[in-house]
Amino acid sequence: MKRIKIISIFICSMIFSLAYAQINDKLRIDKSEIHSEKTNGFDKFEWKSDYKTLELGKPELPVYRVTYVLPVDAVVTGVTFKKKNKQKLDGSFYLYPAQQQIYTDNSKDMKFTEPDSKVYELNQPYPNKMYEIESDRFLQGYHIVTLLIYPFEYIPKSRTLNYYTDLDYTIQYTLGGNLDEIRPLTQTILRAEQCKDFVKSLVQNTKDVDIFGSNALSIPLAAARLHRVAGKLASKQ
Repeated sequence: MKRIKIISIFICSMIFSLAYAQINDKLRIDKSEIHSEKTNGFDKFEWKSDYKTLELGKPELPVYRVTYVLPVDAVVTGVTFKKKNKQKLDGSFYLYPAQQQIYTDNSKDMKFTEPDSKVYELNQPYPNKMYEIESDRFLQGYHIVTLLIYPFEYIPKSRTLNYYTDLDYTIQYTLGGNLDEIRPLTQTILRAEQCKDFVKSLVQNTKDVDIFGSNALSIPLAAARLHRVAGKLASKQ
Protein backbone atom coordinates (compact mmCIF):
# COMPACT_ATOMS: atom_id res chain seq x y z
CA MET A 1 0.00 0.00 0.00
CA LYS A 2 2.84 2.36 0.90
CA ARG A 3 4.58 1.52 -2.38
CA ILE A 4 1.43 2.36 -4.35
CA LYS A 5 1.11 5.68 -2.51
CA ILE A 6 4.71 6.63 -3.31
CA ILE A 7 4.24 5.75 -6.98
CA SER A 8 1.02 7.80 -7.07
CA ILE A 9 2.78 10.85 -5.60
CA PHE A 10 5.60 10.44 -8.14
CA ILE A 11 3.15 10.23 -11.06
CA CYS A 12 1.27 13.31 -9.84
CA SER A 13 4.50 15.30 -9.57
CA MET A 14 5.50 14.24 -13.07
CA ILE A 15 2.13 15.29 -14.47
CA PHE A 16 2.44 18.66 -12.73
CA SER A 17 5.93 19.26 -14.15
CA LEU A 18 4.71 18.41 -17.64
CA ALA A 19 1.65 20.64 -17.33
CA TYR A 20 3.53 23.69 -16.10
CA ALA A 21 6.89 25.04 -17.23
CA GLN A 22 8.89 28.22 -17.57
CA ILE A 23 11.80 30.00 -19.24
CA ASN A 24 14.13 32.16 -17.16
CA ASP A 25 16.18 35.06 -18.47
CA LYS A 26 17.68 38.34 -17.32
CA LEU A 27 18.41 41.85 -18.52
CA ARG A 28 21.22 44.07 -17.29
CA ILE A 29 21.59 47.79 -18.01
CA ASP A 30 24.74 49.76 -17.30
CA LYS A 31 24.49 53.52 -16.96
CA SER A 32 27.26 53.92 -19.54
CA GLU A 33 24.95 52.37 -22.17
CA ILE A 34 22.40 55.18 -21.81
CA HIS A 35 22.91 58.26 -23.98
CA SER A 36 20.86 61.42 -24.42
CA GLU A 37 20.82 64.47 -26.65
CA LYS A 38 18.82 67.66 -26.90
CA THR A 39 16.38 67.79 -29.82
CA ASN A 40 14.24 70.92 -30.25
CA GLY A 41 14.16 71.49 -26.50
CA PHE A 42 13.40 67.84 -25.68
CA ASP A 43 15.60 65.11 -24.22
CA LYS A 44 15.94 62.17 -26.56
CA PHE A 45 17.34 58.96 -25.09
CA GLU A 46 19.19 56.16 -26.81
CA TRP A 47 20.12 52.69 -25.56
CA LYS A 48 21.51 49.53 -27.17
CA SER A 49 18.02 48.58 -28.41
CA ASP A 50 16.67 50.19 -31.59
CA TYR A 51 13.08 49.71 -30.42
CA LYS A 52 11.13 52.44 -28.63
CA THR A 53 7.65 53.20 -27.36
CA LEU A 54 5.39 54.16 -30.26
CA GLU A 55 2.33 55.84 -28.72
CA LEU A 56 2.13 59.15 -30.58
CA GLY A 57 2.68 62.23 -28.43
CA LYS A 58 3.64 60.19 -25.38
CA PRO A 59 7.19 60.00 -23.96
CA GLU A 60 9.57 58.11 -26.22
CA LEU A 61 11.51 55.48 -24.25
CA PRO A 62 13.85 52.64 -25.24
CA VAL A 63 12.23 49.19 -25.29
CA TYR A 64 13.83 45.76 -25.02
CA ARG A 65 12.40 43.51 -27.73
CA VAL A 66 13.26 39.83 -27.36
CA THR A 67 12.03 36.60 -28.98
CA TYR A 68 11.86 33.06 -27.57
CA VAL A 69 10.99 29.62 -28.89
CA LEU A 70 8.50 27.66 -26.77
CA PRO A 71 7.12 24.13 -26.93
CA VAL A 72 4.59 23.72 -29.71
CA ASP A 73 1.74 23.12 -27.26
CA ALA A 74 2.75 25.84 -24.77
CA VAL A 75 0.25 28.52 -23.72
CA VAL A 76 1.85 31.58 -22.14
CA THR A 77 0.22 32.47 -18.82
CA GLY A 78 2.35 35.50 -18.00
CA VAL A 79 5.76 36.99 -17.32
CA THR A 80 6.92 37.54 -13.75
CA PHE A 81 9.86 39.63 -12.56
CA LYS A 82 11.75 38.21 -9.58
CA LYS A 83 14.45 40.86 -9.34
CA LYS A 84 13.84 44.53 -10.08
CA ASN A 85 16.58 46.98 -9.12
CA LYS A 86 15.44 50.47 -10.03
CA GLN A 87 17.84 53.40 -10.39
CA LYS A 88 17.07 57.10 -10.86
CA LEU A 89 19.00 58.87 -13.58
CA ASP A 90 20.48 62.13 -12.33
CA GLY A 91 18.90 65.23 -13.82
CA SER A 92 15.57 66.66 -14.95
CA PHE A 93 14.34 65.54 -18.37
CA TYR A 94 11.64 66.70 -20.77
CA LEU A 95 11.28 63.60 -22.92
CA TYR A 96 10.85 63.73 -26.67
CA PRO A 97 7.31 62.74 -27.72
CA ALA A 98 6.97 59.63 -29.89
CA GLN A 99 6.45 60.42 -33.57
CA GLN A 100 4.99 58.66 -36.59
CA GLN A 101 7.30 56.16 -38.22
CA ILE A 102 9.28 57.64 -41.10
CA TYR A 103 8.90 56.00 -44.50
CA THR A 104 12.19 54.72 -45.89
CA ASP A 105 11.64 56.49 -49.21
CA ASN A 106 10.66 59.76 -47.46
CA SER A 107 7.58 59.85 -49.70
CA LYS A 108 5.44 61.44 -47.00
CA ASP A 109 6.12 64.58 -45.01
CA MET A 110 5.65 63.92 -41.32
CA LYS A 111 4.07 66.59 -39.17
CA PHE A 112 5.58 66.92 -35.71
CA THR A 113 3.37 65.42 -33.01
CA GLU A 114 3.22 67.65 -29.93
CA PRO A 115 3.45 66.15 -26.42
CA ASP A 116 0.19 64.72 -25.09
CA SER A 117 -0.59 67.29 -22.38
CA LYS A 118 -2.67 64.84 -20.34
CA VAL A 119 0.22 62.39 -20.11
CA TYR A 120 2.95 65.00 -19.58
CA GLU A 121 1.11 66.40 -16.56
CA LEU A 122 0.77 63.03 -14.81
CA ASN A 123 2.59 62.24 -11.59
CA GLN A 124 2.67 58.50 -12.29
CA PRO A 125 5.14 56.37 -14.24
CA TYR A 126 4.90 55.93 -17.98
CA PRO A 127 4.41 53.39 -19.54
CA ASN A 128 3.36 51.96 -16.15
CA LYS A 129 3.87 48.34 -17.26
CA MET A 130 6.79 45.96 -17.31
CA TYR A 131 6.05 44.01 -20.48
CA GLU A 132 3.60 43.04 -23.17
CA ILE A 133 3.43 40.20 -25.67
CA GLU A 134 4.01 41.64 -29.12
CA SER A 135 3.31 38.38 -30.94
CA ASP A 136 2.62 34.71 -30.28
CA ARG A 137 2.81 32.74 -33.50
CA PHE A 138 3.96 29.65 -35.37
CA LEU A 139 6.81 29.78 -37.86
CA GLN A 140 7.53 26.69 -39.96
CA GLY A 141 6.19 24.56 -37.12
CA TYR A 142 8.09 26.38 -34.34
CA HIS A 143 6.26 28.25 -31.61
CA ILE A 144 7.68 31.79 -31.46
CA VAL A 145 6.82 34.41 -28.83
CA THR A 146 8.12 37.99 -28.90
CA LEU A 147 8.09 40.19 -25.80
CA LEU A 148 8.42 43.92 -25.35
CA ILE A 149 10.03 44.65 -22.00
CA TYR A 150 10.04 48.18 -20.59
CA PRO A 151 13.22 48.73 -18.52
CA PHE A 152 12.74 52.52 -18.49
CA GLU A 153 10.00 54.56 -16.84
CA TYR A 154 9.34 58.28 -16.89
CA ILE A 155 7.41 60.40 -14.39
CA PRO A 156 6.37 63.42 -16.48
CA LYS A 157 5.34 65.87 -13.77
CA SER A 158 8.64 65.61 -11.89
CA ARG A 159 10.58 64.99 -15.12
CA THR A 160 12.21 61.97 -13.52
CA LEU A 161 13.66 59.09 -15.52
CA ASN A 162 14.19 55.71 -13.87
CA TYR A 163 15.70 52.56 -15.28
CA TYR A 164 16.15 48.98 -14.08
CA THR A 165 19.78 47.97 -13.71
CA ASP A 166 18.81 44.34 -13.11
CA LEU A 167 15.75 42.45 -14.29
CA ASP A 168 15.36 38.72 -13.70
CA TYR A 169 12.20 37.48 -15.34
CA THR A 170 10.34 34.27 -16.03
CA ILE A 171 8.06 33.37 -18.93
CA GLN A 172 5.45 31.03 -17.50
CA TYR A 173 3.35 28.68 -19.58
CA THR A 174 1.24 25.56 -19.43
CA LEU A 175 1.41 22.64 -21.86
CA GLY A 176 -1.31 20.82 -23.75
CA GLY A 177 -2.76 23.79 -25.64
CA ASN A 178 -2.84 25.23 -29.17
CA LEU A 179 -4.71 22.19 -30.48
CA ASP A 180 -6.39 24.28 -33.19
CA GLU A 181 -3.07 25.79 -34.25
CA ILE A 182 -1.01 22.62 -34.42
CA ARG A 183 -1.10 21.14 -37.90
CA PRO A 184 1.36 18.46 -39.03
CA LEU A 185 3.75 19.81 -41.67
CA THR A 186 5.94 17.90 -44.09
CA GLN A 187 9.30 19.24 -45.23
CA THR A 188 12.58 17.92 -46.55
CA ILE A 189 15.48 17.34 -44.18
CA LEU A 190 17.39 20.17 -45.90
CA ARG A 191 14.46 22.53 -45.50
CA ALA A 192 14.08 21.49 -41.85
CA GLU A 193 17.72 22.37 -41.13
CA GLN A 194 17.33 25.72 -42.89
CA CYS A 195 14.24 26.51 -40.84
CA LYS A 196 15.98 25.50 -37.64
CA ASP A 197 18.95 27.76 -38.37
CA PHE A 198 16.63 30.65 -39.20
CA VAL A 199 14.68 30.23 -35.96
CA LYS A 200 17.94 30.10 -34.00
CA SER A 201 18.91 33.44 -35.55
CA LEU A 202 15.68 34.95 -34.22
CA VAL A 203 15.42 33.67 -30.67
CA GLN A 204 17.26 34.30 -27.43
CA ASN A 205 17.10 30.70 -26.18
CA THR A 206 18.85 29.04 -29.12
CA LYS A 207 19.54 25.78 -27.25
CA ASP A 208 15.82 25.23 -26.73
CA VAL A 209 15.20 25.13 -30.49
CA ASP A 210 16.55 21.57 -30.58
CA ILE A 211 14.81 20.64 -27.31
CA PHE A 212 11.35 21.98 -28.08
CA GLY A 213 11.46 21.23 -31.81
CA SER A 214 8.61 21.84 -34.25
CA ASN A 215 5.53 20.01 -35.41
CA ALA A 216 7.05 19.48 -38.87
CA LEU A 217 7.89 15.97 -40.06
CA SER A 218 11.21 15.87 -41.91
CA ILE A 219 11.56 13.41 -44.76
CA PRO A 220 14.23 12.85 -47.46
CA LEU A 221 13.92 14.90 -50.64
CA ALA A 222 12.95 11.93 -52.85
CA ALA A 223 10.23 10.91 -50.42
CA ALA A 224 8.97 14.49 -50.33
CA ARG A 225 8.59 14.49 -54.12
CA LEU A 226 6.70 11.20 -54.03
CA HIS A 227 4.48 12.63 -51.28
CA ARG A 228 3.61 15.66 -53.45
CA VAL A 229 2.92 13.48 -56.50
CA ALA A 230 0.67 11.20 -54.45
CA GLY A 231 -1.19 14.22 -53.16
CA LYS A 232 -1.81 15.53 -56.70
CA LEU A 233 -3.01 12.15 -57.90
CA ALA A 234 -5.36 11.84 -54.93
CA SER A 235 -6.85 15.28 -55.63
CA LYS A 236 -7.64 14.28 -59.24
CA GLN A 237 -9.58 11.18 -58.27
